[in-house]
Amino acid sequence: RSRGLGDVYKRQGCMAVWLFQMRQAGSFRPDWPRGTYRCQPSSHVWATNNCLNWLHLGVYVGHMTDSIRLITEQSDLDAFCAEIADATYVAVDTEFLRDSTFWPQLCLIQAATPEFAAAIDPLAEGLDLAPFLKIMADQQVVKVFHAARQDLEIFVQLMGEPPLPVFDTQIAAMVCGFGDSVGYDKLVSAIARVQRQMCIRDSPLSSQQLSYAISDVTHLCVVYERLVSMLESRGRLDWAKEEQRALVDPALYANEPDEAWRRLKIRNEKPKFLNLLRAAAAWR
Repeated sequence: RSRGLGDVYKRQGCMAVWLFQMRQAGSFRPDWPRGTYRCQPSSHVWATNNCLNWLHLGVYVGHMTDSIRLITEQSDLDAFCAEIADATYVAVDTEFLRDSTFWPQLCLIQAATPEFAAAIDPLAEGLDLAPFLKIMADQQVVKVFHAARQDLEIFVQLMGEPPLPVFDTQIAAMVCGFGDSVGYDKLVSAIARVQRQMCIRDSPLSSQQLSYAISDVTHLCVVYERLVSMLESRGRLDWAKEEQRALVDPALYANEPDEAWRRLKIRNEKPKFLNLLRAAAAWR
């Protein structure tokens, strides 16, 4: 019943899942076995329906007790959103492509709370993301990202405004003294004591690679809780929140095609040339 994921490319240290190219090419996508996968302190995951044998996941979240799954059907998405609706926070990551498009093309959403985790295939036929976007818009739920800028751009495109409130672990890590723009894997290693070394380049996406993708957000739960504890103990939580305020400014995500020409380095500032450049850039 589950259609699985498509090819994967490594992009700036993370993966971009390009399902839409496979669909355009009519490629068949591999099956992902359904079932419940439980995370334990031993950092392994197993399938209770015997679809998978002992599969190393590298998840440090010892208190996560429910399913890790790929969602491609509306009923599964509705059920997952009902499970996480009362959470105080949800860790979120996205995979997307923007190599040849003006707007990023969303390919995968990973989401986790301390109890539940899932990967959502936004390109699955007939899948309506409205239940998940409702949670993203719920101001009682903190949305946790790492280096949130590009992820938030996608949700602004989907929702019309940034999700609130937002907690960026990269900014929080800077306030805690981990350095400017610390990478996700380095932060996971320092806080969760987990080494993430899988290189996701092959296609089709394997079961282990999907687990690795979901671990982006299960580890993020650990990192978030530890950082909040550190910030509170040092009296820096308000400082971190202030540093993150600019991330949810709608003006940051105003990306109008008619203004695209301003990104270019221009030597000829004659009005006729600028008018042509503006029209060409907007068309492109």
